[in-house]
Amino acid sequence: MIFRKNPIYFIVFISSILITSLFLLLLPKNWKVNESTDYSSFYEPVARNILAGKGYTRSGDSIDSFYPPGYPLILAMVFGLSKALYIPENVMITVFQVILTTVSVVLIFHLAQKVTNTKAALIAALVWMTYPFQLWLTKQPNSEIPFMAILFSGCAILFSASCFQICKKSPYLISGLFIGLAILTRPIAILFPLLLVISLYFSLSNIPGRKKVLLSIVFITGVLLPIIPWESFVYAKTGKVVLISENSSMALRGGLVFAISDNAYKQPVSVPPDVRLLMMEIKEQYDDLSSNEKIISFIGAKIIKTPLTIIKLFGIKALRSWYATDRQSYEKYIVLIQLPYVFLIISGSFLALKRGKTARKVLIGIWLLTLCNWGMTILVTSTLRYMVPVIGLQFVNIAHVPFFFFQRDQYQRNPRNSNS
Repeated sequence: MIFRKNPIYFIVFISSILITSLFLLLLPKNWKVNESTDYSSFYEPVARNILAGKGYTRSGDSIDSFYPPGYPLILAMVFGLSKALYIPENVMITVFQVILTTVSVVLIFHLAQKVTNTKAALIAALVWMTYPFQLWLTKQPNSEIPFMAILFSGCAILFSASCFQICKKSPYLISGLFIGLAILTRPIAILFPLLLVISLYFSLSNIPGRKKVLLSIVFITGVLLPIIPWESFVYAKTGKVVLISENSSMALRGGLVFAISDNAYKQPVSVPPDVRLLMMEIKEQYDDLSSNEKIISFIGAKIIKTPLTIIKLFGIKALRSWYATDRQSYEKYIVLIQLPYVFLIISGSFLALKRGKTARKVLIGIWLLTLCNWGMTILVTSTLRYMVPVIGLQFVNIAHVPFFFFQRDQYQRNPRNSNS
């Protein structure tokens, strides 16, 4: 057991549980309200139907592939455990949220320790376990919490194997399996396997080309193992080929009109007049823009006609990805809170570039995923919630900041030799 071999993991584990539990305990009651419409409208009813033996459906009649099966299946398991152990569902869900959050903290510590040292990794883990927007996710059921635990597991296994030139096939197969499960939990990770293969090729610098190809194939096989059954199931039931889920066009369309939303709970957002006019035009054609192809065609025509307006729109969405909320409220305060963390991420990344090969390999892998996730978030409803998982991975790079101060003399003499 890892706790026996290295008790520091146990300290990180318990510390995270205590901090997350304290946050939930001290959170004002009016802030504990479940604001996730996706949970009440899709995830919960599908999970209950799965548990009742009715299948993957909301209505109880036909399959519903609006979202992928990862989170509903996890919820069905949680509901089942709640019933079997006679524990209230809300308590079981909270326990589940806290434990998986703690798993993500331990994995960040593990990866940070691989590229720095124990002290620096402890600081990175402490900063991550107290990160306000990671803690905020624990207040209600949402798919980001299990997504982070699954994604971080896949990245930890893959980076640990590839960055240290391990040629055994099993780590690549298992890491691929975790990434496949992550995609089935949140489709935003759909392009992650391609980027991780690129990272793998860069990391396996001392391995012959044929071996790299073989390990890449093993990794992709692991990714496909959980995805192919889901795709086959959807096709068998509906006759349609669905790329993980059917929600992509709605997400794209909704992300283009955030400033003029009809939802009463959303706070108004100020945008330039030409961007608002574009949003109003999209709103008028909202029902017609019912597929990805139609949306892309519309945006393509607008790029030719009013390129500056499109640049403004997506520039605003790019910035909002780092601070915006579903309710579009408290965003000025969130910016102020986010700035120190962004500074640490940039500083840590710069320091990692000056270090040895292992640090740079992990840095590249993490930034590939971050930029991909950022791009996907820009395309859809651009909120901080979608960015939190990859921001969490960036805390591995943040570990280089305290490491620099612990090892400053050695680092300045020969930074490349300071790699652990």
